[in-house]
Amino acid sequence: MKEFIFKYKYLIFAAIVIVHLVFKSYKCDEAGLWFDECFSVQLAQKNADEIIRISMQDDPNPPLYGVLLHYWVEVFGDSETGVRSLSIFASSLAAGVLFLLCLNFFNWQTSVFASFMYFTCNEFYYYGLEARTYALIILFVLCSYYLFLSIIKRPTFIKAILFAIANACIFYSHFLACF
Repeated sequence: MKEFIFKYKYLIFAAIVIVHLVFKSYKCDEAGLWFDECFSVQLAQKNADEIIRISMQDDPNPPLYGVLLHYWVEVFGDSETGVRSLSIFASSLAAGVLFLLCLNFFNWQTSVFASFMYFTCNEFYYYGLEARTYALIILFVLCSYYLFLSIIKRPTFIKAILFAIANACIFYSHFLACF
């Protein structure tokens, strides 16, 4: 089992991402948008400069999610599915990153268990569907952990730069996520 998982780890990564995409996309547009999600959609309809200005003056949230959602909506539309697909994609990618993180820095049993727990956790499922910044924060935090452990294992300048970018993305996604 161990050899199979290590040999096909990127194929398993892709399978995990695809399975999450399929399960989270199924009927993602049936619940209707919540108040916070409506605020995200309204913000995403403005241009990037205005989103940043609103974030600096009126909104307590940093601008990264709003700017990303603005460009995402231009490509995928402002339907419930289009708006939520950014969170679905980020949450699904986070599941794959979690698998690789556990596999590379712990062991294969931990990677299988963590992937199963992530897949079955109601909170991760709920926030992976909500058109807010939470799924993106989870993705950036997992990338930050992965890069941090990579730097400890074998430091390189590129890893340090990527680590700094991941942490900046965390900060510009939600101020409290830094803690």
